[in-house]
This record gives sequence, C-alpha cells and structure tokens, in this order.
Amino acid sequence: MSESETPPDESSDGVEITAEVDSVDSTSATVARSASLAEVVSEPREILEKQKFETDFDLYERLLEIDPELAGTVRAQAQMASGFHLTHPTTEGDQEEPTEDDAEALKDCQQMVQDLDLDLSQPSMFKYMIAMGNDVSKIVYKDGTGITGLQSLPLRSLTIIDEKTKPEIERAFAAAKKEAKTADADDEIDLTTYTDNIPDAVVQSADYYLLNEGTEDMKTIEAWKILHLGTERRGNWFTDKFGRKTYGVWGAPRIEPTKFALQAKHNTLTNKVAMDDSLIAREIYHIDVATLFGHISNDDLREDKAKKYASDLKETLEGMKPDEKPILPNEVTVDVQGPEGKAKEHGDFLDLMNDSIMHALTFNVSGVGRDAGGPYIGNRPAKDSSLNNVRHLRETMGRQLRKLFRMHLLLKHPEWRAEMPDKEDISTWKLRDDIVLPTVEWSNLEDGDVERIVNSATKAYEAKLITRNEGREMIGLDPVPDEQLDRMFQDQRMNMEIQDEFNRRQQERQQENEPDETDDDSDEDEASLARVASTRPEEASTRRGDQLNGPFRDDLVVALDDAVTKLTATLSQEDT
Repeated sequence: MSESETPPDESSDGVEITAEVDSVDSTSATVARSASLAEVVSEPREILEKQKFETDFDLYERLLEIDPELAGTVRAQAQMASGFHLTHPTTEGDQEEPTEDDAEALKDCQQMVQDLDLDLSQPSMFKYMIAMGNDVSKIVYKDGTGITGLQSLPLRSLTIIDEKTKPEIERAFAAAKKEAKTADADDEIDLTTYTDNIPDAVVQSADYYLLNEGTEDMKTIEAWKILHLGTERRGNWFTDKFGRKTYGVWGAPRIEPTKFALQAKHNTLTNKVAMDDSLIAREIYHIDVATLFGHISNDDLREDKAKKYASDLKETLEGMKPDEKPILPNEVTVDVQGPEGKAKEHGDFLDLMNDSIMHALTFNVSGVGRDAGGPYIGNRPAKDSSLNNVRHLRETMGRQLRKLFRMHLLLKHPEWRAEMPDKEDISTWKLRDDIVLPTVEWSNLEDGDVERIVNSATKAYEAKLITRNEGREMIGLDPVPDEQLDRMFQDQRMNMEIQDEFNRRQQERQQENEPDETDDDSDEDEASLARVASTRPEEASTRRGDQLNGPFRDDLVVALDDAVTKLTATLSQEDT
C-alpha cells in the first residue's frame, strides 16, 4: 500500500488528545490530559463556507441534515399538512344523486390513491415542497389499467427546458458526443463542449424535463408525464446547474432566506466551542513518587525515575482514545477538574436565528410546544399565517392530484374518452362532460378550526348572507328539510321566550314580596320549574299552577300565550 493509500488513523475520531507533565520532584509528580473538540464541531462551518455544491438543491438538502431546528420545523409542518380523503361533489348537499359512472370514478380514484400509497407519501412530498419549493415525480401508466406508479425524481439531477430550447439542446448534445469521440475520451459526452453550446435564453415554460442532462444517460420527459408540485412559481427566478435562467418554472425554495441565519448560527456554535476549548475539564494524574519509588534512597535518582515514569505516562495517554483509561498502580490516582471559567453564552442570539428560520417557513412555534417570544410568535396572527401557508400547500397538491385523477380515468376507461386529438399525448385527450372528477377533502388542521367555522357560519346566517342549510354545510353537516329546521328553531325560540318571561315575572315577584321563612323552599321550587320550562313548557305550566297562587298563575299563562303569539307572528313574516 502506497503512502497516499494509507488509511487515516481512526483512533482519534476527529478529537485531538493532549497530555503534559505539570510537575515532578522527589516526592510527587503530576500529568494532565485533555481532549479538544474544536475540530469536531467546526464541521458545520466548513460545510457552509468552503464546500462547493453542484446545485442549490444540494445545499438545501445538506442544511436539512445538519440543522435540527430546521429539519424539525419542516417535518412538523409537513405532517400537519398531510391527511385527505376523496369525496364526490354530488354527495355534498346537492339534490342530484351520483350516477353509476360517478360512483365508479370515485371508487377508481380511491383505489389509485391506495395503490400508490399517497397517504404515506404525503409528508415526504410536503417536505420537499416546503424546503425545496418543488417535488417532482414521473407518472408511470398503462393504457387500459390507469396510473400504476409515481417515480420520485432527484431534484439535483433534473433540469427544465421549453419547446424553443429543445432543438438547441439536442444539437449541443450531438456536438458534445462527437467531440468526445474525436478526442477518444473515456466519457461519451464532452461536458465542456456541451456547456459551451447550450442556449442562454431564459426558459419560461416547463415543456420538457431533462434527467441527467449533459451525460450519456440523459433522458427527455414530456411535461404531461410529470407530476410537479411547485410552490409560488409565478415570478420566481431560478438558475439551474448549467447557469441557465428560468422564470416562473421552478417553485421558490423557502430555505433560501434562511441561509444567512443558518450560517451565522453554526459559526456562532463553532466559535463558542473553540472559546470553551481551554475550559474543558481535564484529567489530572497524581503520582505518589515517595511510595512508588520509595526503595530508591537517593533523591536525585528518585526524581529522575519519576520524570521517566511521568514521560511514559504522558505518551501512553496521548495514544489513547478519549473514552479509554490506562491501567495504573495504586500509587497513581486520577482527579477530574472542571473548567475554571465560562465563555460568553449565545442563547438569545441562537433563539433569534431559530425564530428567523420559522418565520421564513411561516411556521408557528406554538404548534410544536414552544413559545420563543417575538411580536407575532405564539399568538393568533402567527398561527393563522402558519395555517394559511399549509392551506396553500394543500391547494397546490390538490390541483395536481385532480390532474392524476383525470389521467387515470382516461386510461382506465376508454369509453369515457370524448376526444383524442393526439393518441400519443394524453394531455390532449378530453374526458366526457358527464364524468365528474372526485374532490380532495383535507382533514382539519386544528381543533379550533371547527369552532371558528361554526362562529363564521353563525355570523353569516345572522347577517342573512347564507341559508340555514348552507351554514350546516360549512360545518360539515348534512342538509335538513325546511320543515324539520322550522320545528327545531321554533322549539328553541319558544323555550327561550318562556324562560325569559318566567325570569322576568320571578324577579318582579321577589321585589314585591318580603323574604320569609319559606324562601328557601320557594327558591328550590322556582329553580325546578325553570329547568322543566327549558325543555317541557306544558309540564312546567301544570306544575306551576299547583305551586303558585292564583293571580300569579293567571299572569304566567297570559305571558306564555303572548310569547307564543309573538313567535308565531314572527315565523309567519319570515315565511312570507
């Protein structure tokens, strides 16, 4: 094995071990050992500052690997966004019942979701949508069967071109292949020739996806065979690994604004550990020279022997791993000393950097059980912003899923095809107008969603903006016939009128009568009657007649009659 092939010394594990002889005399000696961690923790800074990344996606992927706060935030938001089921529009309150074809379309799409494991793939898709701004998959299909798979494509190996760029890419590829053959190179493609000949025009439409561009394995995939989940494409400039500019083609990576915060955070951690290096606890080995070499009577000889022993111990300690301990005689004891000082803490600054990451990802920290402070962290506006971001991600995925449903039904049911202008391009096929695609229904983001929806529906109904059944639909309830709704509202309002009138009469009676010994029993009777009146007005009236005197009973009956008359008149006006 040559010198260049000599494997690195694995015993150090990146940790520098140092030992030194502190003192030696004829009676005692001291050897100290310490471990430096600066080289280990400096890795994040080296990664962010010096290592070259072929694409931005490589950098973003690495950031997710080395920063736990970033990875945890992205993972939590991706899991929050996941969760959906399919329904058919005709089952959401419409009078029209689903046709047999509609029911079959819904069943086929539900089966496709199950076969593709989309429920399990959602967190991964949302993760790349959040962090990278894009998740790209190739659609695998078979005519007569439908969509059979989604093949995830690595973003670092993917580029996008438009229709105008494609011919020039093909010419550049041919020229590079010819140059490599002429030069008798090992590679089939001369990358320099290819890069020099590719066009520099801005790509403004995603017509073709190139996998492994500039290599002999380059594959061109038509856009309709791709499921591209991209966030905020409109107005987004992106430069691919060949220096080609694109506009409105790639999604906007949300990690982009956090690069400075991440770099500053890791540099701060590296510098702090470097400052604390001298403060790391040390192992102090105390050698009892008088006992260990007590058989030597001459002090000078005993001191020379102690120096030799301390020097050997120093070399032994330097050659050992941090977790290894030497076997020593009883005359040598070990004392672990803690740091004598303390470097400056940077907790507030690191919290600020972590908050910056969450702000860039529009994620509310209270959703993961932490409140880091700040003007919007942990409060309702921040939470609403976080939920709105998740809804945007869901809407983006939902639209692309409907593209899958349409393609699946066209492939699986040839009889449902209305037009086929190009038999080789499924994107030109038309689905029959009477076939309705299923809709994607997402799960509630939080328990408070239901309460907020109910409050919104109530306010909209009170403002006469929606009907009662439209309000029920908003909170996920089935419609109820008008006659049943009228009875529900009539019973509720009648109970309220009775209760209000009873409370008013009781208050007047209490003001007129002086309190006596029977007040406790009377109050108990009144409370019992109030409970009955809220549910069974007729029984309450009967019991009241048995318990109260004649004048009060007559007044109550008149009041109940007035309340019922007013309620009936109000309902009649609403019906007209």
